[in-house]
Amino acid sequence: MTDSLVISVHDFRSRRKASVHFIARELARRGRTRFFSTGLSRLSEHRGDTRADLASVANGVEFSDGVECYLQRGLWHPFRLNRAALEPAEAAMFQLYRLLKPRILKRWIKDADTVFVESGLAAIFVPDIRKLNPRAKIVYLASDDLGVIGAARTIRQGFLDNFDAIDLVRLPSPLLRSGMPHARNAIFAPQGVDRALMERPRPSPFSDRRACVSVGSMLFDASFFNTAAPAFPDIDFYVIGAGRAAEALDKRPNIIVLPETPFEETLGYIQHAAFGVAPYRDADTPRYLLDTSLKLRQFAFFGKPAVCPDFAAGGDAGRFAYKPGDAASIAAAINGALANTTPISVDLPDWSEVVDRLLYPERFPEHRLEHQSDMPVAAIYRTEVLPLSETFVRDQALALQRWRPVLIGERSIDKLPLEGLEARTCHTGPATFAERLMGAALRRFDLPSPGVLKIARAVKPKLIHAHFGFDGVEAWPIAKRLGVPLLVTLHGSDITTHMKWFAEGRAGRRWKRYPLCLQRLAKVRNVGFVAVSGPIRDAALAVGIPSDRVTICHIGIDVDRFVPSGETAGKRAPLILFVGRLVEKKGAKLLVEAFAKVREALPEARLVIAGDGPQRAEIEAMAPDGVTLPGAVSQDRVRALMAEARVFCLPSITAKSGDKEGLPLVLLEAQASGVPVVTSASGGATEGMEDGKTGFAFAEGDVRAMAHHLIAILSDSEMADRFGQAARSFIERAHDRKNCTKKLEDVYDRLSAGKGVLDTSPPS
Repeated sequence: MTDSLVISVHDFRSRRKASVHFIARELARRGRTRFFSTGLSRLSEHRGDTRADLASVANGVEFSDGVECYLQRGLWHPFRLNRAALEPAEAAMFQLYRLLKPRILKRWIKDADTVFVESGLAAIFVPDIRKLNPRAKIVYLASDDLGVIGAARTIRQGFLDNFDAIDLVRLPSPLLRSGMPHARNAIFAPQGVDRALMERPRPSPFSDRRACVSVGSMLFDASFFNTAAPAFPDIDFYVIGAGRAAEALDKRPNIIVLPETPFEETLGYIQHAAFGVAPYRDADTPRYLLDTSLKLRQFAFFGKPAVCPDFAAGGDAGRFAYKPGDAASIAAAINGALANTTPISVDLPDWSEVVDRLLYPERFPEHRLEHQSDMPVAAIYRTEVLPLSETFVRDQALALQRWRPVLIGERSIDKLPLEGLEARTCHTGPATFAERLMGAALRRFDLPSPGVLKIARAVKPKLIHAHFGFDGVEAWPIAKRLGVPLLVTLHGSDITTHMKWFAEGRAGRRWKRYPLCLQRLAKVRNVGFVAVSGPIRDAALAVGIPSDRVTICHIGIDVDRFVPSGETAGKRAPLILFVGRLVEKKGAKLLVEAFAKVREALPEARLVIAGDGPQRAEIEAMAPDGVTLPGAVSQDRVRALMAEARVFCLPSITAKSGDKEGLPLVLLEAQASGVPVVTSASGGATEGMEDGKTGFAFAEGDVRAMAHHLIAILSDSEMADRFGQAARSFIERAHDRKNCTKKLEDVYDRLSAGKGVLDTSPPS
């Protein structure tokens, strides 16, 4: 018999069940089990804490289903402060909360043989557990990646600092491993199943009508039901426990909204439904959340087809994919689920086996993940981690297969979701005056940032990969101190802008020495360069980087995320789409000029310019009828616009500073979506499309040619369809991110082995 303690922000008695509840129930069958729920407060109740209905039994011990429960409730709980200047206050708040922990928690920690700590607020107690009970085994239940769920910096930093005090880390998905400092103490233990409970016969809660069911509120997309319900009036759509997100549902007789329901009751709805629905709203959802989804596994357990967004379907035969916001694909997914006759099953372990893996990991060596720690580490360097515009940095890192990426940098700006990538920085938020002063001094004398150097040493990279030449010169002192190679990806403005422009301070005082530093870097033998396109490589050679030190690696795109949708290009209305920043080099003003000529030939033509920037007011002032400027739009909205566009136009030019495109990914995304393109973009007009096959290329600034090509595609349906089909095939062949990243890893291999960046092996 063992004494177990579970510390969580869930409560064992809650109606909504997570994996920690089933683990605790199984532990109770093996010995005394206590469940301590932390973080409930008047403040959290005001924000919709799902444990609020248990407030009356808080701060007292109660037995439930063999588990001794205690719910900590106070006036306040520690929370995240988003300003860098408030980091000390945030740390002090969490420290005070730890110091004020109830006596019963201290006693339960001292009594326990094993303490299970769930990810989130509970993680702050790890050092207290080790101090109060050195003999206790600590098992960390990694339900979420702390960076992805927006945990306070104090929690994240404390987790990293105390990670080696944890004896075992339970990962319900191998994808969560990337958010851990290492995998030496990790074990894969997926979501389990209580077969006796699940297989218990239950009466149907439905009437004679066909019904489907959605359970839970995670990333709930009400628009699915608002689209599907009127299209299928003979099906009842049951929505259980969606919380406030259900307020966005239309009032329709076949949309039935139920509140949070006890777990066993929800099983009856799943068991007797025609199909299940997992209406995730966001294509940027971290893959591990989909990999660990209990609802998708419950649907499969009962043999029910699941209707879910395309990004959640994967290759599972039991999942029927739709494109969010696309009525036709939603209807097709529902019809596919209703017509399905293929048996659906899923191989899930019992919760007893899951708990066995946690208590006796030595019996399950095949599920230990420590062998993955042997992968060489690539430290991906960016001064700021990461701006919203740099999805390509994140996505390329995620696509690495043979190298383990760790993002390192000067400061976290918490803008771009990192989807489970491990990221380590010195500071959070905007730089203070003192930090800017220190940074300027370090750069002046080519010295590494002490904080970043400390992080890099802890990461132990075999190679540092800096994006943009600007960060390459700042990462070099770190690589030099560590004695590892440096790879610098050149994207565009960092190498095409006139070096005199930098030297004269016209790009800012910080970059006056950039040309000199770049020249020095080009002379170092264990520094290599990657150009994202041929024109970028040419620009690198023009500034003096040796030809044997720079190679071309396209970044590529996710061809499974950008797919043709709706009607083919030739059947669509005459809509021209532009997506990009409204700055000089994007050429949007020239597109407006060309559109005026298009309207003379095709009065029904329309132009959507999606983006924002310093030229917006000027473009609005000169735009003729038929032009819409919605401003900056989300990735989901970009995909929706591409599903409507007949042609995509990117009329990029070389700016006065010399700045020009590298290889615009949006051009590739449009073609992957089956949309013909018209472009003058550097890189894009050469290796980013096939002139006369996937669209048309034209010379920079040639408004007449641009208008001619747009009119040709808008007025010729057969051409638009032919180009759109060829465009999709071209991107799959030449710009699939998986293949592009394999080539990048080959460069990593060669550079880390001292062989340079070029492949000099004889052709096979």
